[in-house]
Amino acid sequence: MKQTVCGCLIVVLALAAEASAQLVAGSPEDFLFQQILAAPSPAEKITLANQFVEQFPDVPTQVTVSVYSVLMNGHENQQEYGEALSYGERIIELDPNNVNAYMSLCRYLSVNLREDLDQAVEYGERAVSLAETLSTQDPPANYTPEQWAAYSAQTEEYARSILSYARTIR
Repeated sequence: MKQTVCGCLIVVLALAAEASAQLVAGSPEDFLFQQILAAPSPAEKITLANQFVEQFPDVPTQVTVSVYSVLMNGHENQQEYGEALSYGERIIELDPNNVNAYMSLCRYLSVNLREDLDQAVEYGERAVSLAETLSTQDPPANYTPEQWAAYSAQTEEYARSILSYARTIR
């Protein structure tokens, strides 16, 4: 499981790199986005990410998804699972194929909050469905085919695991 969590973190960082590439270098948006990524604590990341959302509501969708991912992960790190859940839901509104958000939502509801277990199972089923398709996709530019195959397999394994857990406790 540790490898899967690390794999998810790598994808979040890859999404951040992709989001950063969509911003104009040296722009105020890029400057604040880089500050978010460099912030040393979850609380600082949350503060800066909230500033970003308020100041730059019209950035490309992938940038917003990346900022919401920072907010989701920051709140999770502070064990504020309800807040993390709300940002995960915002992510899937913008990016309905975000497998990491679905896995996180399933985990928050089934493991951390232990509530709305039917919804947790739905999120888990969607995560598994999306994870099954990863191996058929071309790897992102910063992945070798071997790395992508490993990441895809780990993601599918974790999605199945968290779904199984949600079904067990439901």
